[in-house]
Amino acid sequence: MKLDTVKAIFFWFAVALIGALIVFQVSRRDHFALSKIPVEPKPAPNFTLQNTSLEQYKGQTVLLHFWATWCGPCREEMPLLISLGQRLRDKLVILAVAVDSSESDVKAFFGDFKPAFPVLLDLKHEVASRYGISQFPETMLIGPDGNVQALYIGPQNWDLFEVNAQHTK
Repeated sequence: MKLDTVKAIFFWFAVALIGALIVFQVSRRDHFALSKIPVEPKPAPNFTLQNTSLEQYKGQTVLLHFWATWCGPCREEMPLLISLGQRLRDKLVILAVAVDSSESDVKAFFGDFKPAFPVLLDLKHEVASRYGISQFPETMLIGPDGNVQALYIGPQNWDLFEVNAQHTK
């Protein structure tokens, strides 16, 4: 085979590979939308984990996020949640509740990185049960009045999330 033919095959292979990667990334972006499910406002059950209670954030908008290190979509979504925490740190409190079987799994997941929001451990799944969490990730938006305002089931594109006037009243 001539060298020019090998170069041409390699070139078109590289073009096809790059095209496939672009299509893959675009399809992933569509998969991670922001799908809010409005709910009838109801009081969010209070809880305390590692000396942090939901009640101490009354008067603030809280995103209560249930996740686990063994959950693939949770792992993929976490960088978006971290970015949201940095972007809206003055308008939104994020509480990430890890429903794992050991503290070491959660520590290993983050390594030396410490998110700007509390990562709470629900090792016995008591808080998740109280909230009726059935799959991961699952997130609830809790308004300043302490009522659950919306539910987000599955991984979300938190880059699209904004706190509007209705959430900050």
